[in-house]
Amino acid sequence: MKYYPYYNEFSFPVPTSFSGDQIKVKQVDMLRVSTDLQPKTAVMRMYANNDLWQHPDGVAVDRVNDAVSTNLNMAAWNWWLQAGNGGSLLSVSYLQPILGVTPSLYYWDNPTGTNDTGGTKLDTGDMTSWGDTGIKYGAMTPQDGGGNINMAFRFYFLGRNISPDSAYALKSQTAYPLNVVVREQGTVVPVELTALSAFTKQNTIHLAWATASETNNLGFEVERKDATATDWQTIAFVKGNGTVVSRRDYVYEDADLSLGSYHYRLKQIDTDGAFTYSTVLEAEVAAPKEMSLAQNYPNPFNPTTTIDYRIAQNSGETVTLSIFDMLGRTVRTLVNEPAQPGYYRILWDGRDDSGRMTGSGVYFYLLSDGRSRILHKMIKVQ
Repeated sequence: MKYYPYYNEFSFPVPTSFSGDQIKVKQVDMLRVSTDLQPKTAVMRMYANNDLWQHPDGVAVDRVNDAVSTNLNMAAWNWWLQAGNGGSLLSVSYLQPILGVTPSLYYWDNPTGTNDTGGTKLDTGDMTSWGDTGIKYGAMTPQDGGGNINMAFRFYFLGRNISPDSAYALKSQTAYPLNVVVREQGTVVPVELTALSAFTKQNTIHLAWATASETNNLGFEVERKDATATDWQTIAFVKGNGTVVSRRDYVYEDADLSLGSYHYRLKQIDTDGAFTYSTVLEAEVAAPKEMSLAQNYPNPFNPTTTIDYRIAQNSGETVTLSIFDMLGRTVRTLVNEPAQPGYYRILWDGRDDSGRMTGSGVYFYLLSDGRSRILHKMIKVQ
């Protein structure tokens, strides 16, 4: 919990009479007070009190101009906020017309030029703009009058990602600003998830997602439930990239699944324990369209090897998986039973049906469902 650590206020009189001994001014072409940021602030966002209706999430400081509302409230306090991971700058100003000229909000986020009339005015400093924001008075012509007009500006240097609500609260407490407590919190989602997809390959569901940027991202819990379940199950944790401003890609493979439909979601967790959920995706592991038998692995092997096979949806027959030697004699029957459609994996430990370890050499393994047969060769070494 924080309140703003520092602010600065200044005001100055503007003469409305140009007679007597005062300096005579023929015409003021333009008056502008603004804050230009640096390239390191390219991930900040700008908010303004009269622009929230069209940009509730602010506009990005990215050297690409956005059409923001330039309206300001007269004889009242206005505010504009530049907020990001590195900190926030809040400007609060009490404004009135000067010499009949009403000010407007100035905003320019562009490598060249300014937002002044006709774009002919030169910028200051490095002649470039990074979310340059402030107020601007147009051309003023001297006229007789009396008294002074005071303009007041306050600049608050605040924590990271201060929200527009906090800016409004500070603007509303100009008489006793220390009554306002500003909470340091993000107004932009800490992790900007831009893509989340799932596809099925055999009995493995592949999840892929990407982030456009991350702030204090501890990582993602991958949660799953099947179509009939009511509770989510955490099946994995994928480490995040902390704080980054560029795209990051993530993948996770949920392997060896049974046939059926599955739902997935991501639980993104911040380093402070806060979390948000993604949308829910659905993916299905469907029954194979035909029986198949994969090459064993490893091959050659000693003494164990793994065999993957698939049973088609329309099989409905007793399935056998047997191993034979070079003379055609049955060495081991691994499977001999009716099997439901699906994906299967079985381990052969190198022993025969009697439990004796077989010798090295060439062996064959045969998969049959009563209608189709598939044969492969394997090599055992010692």
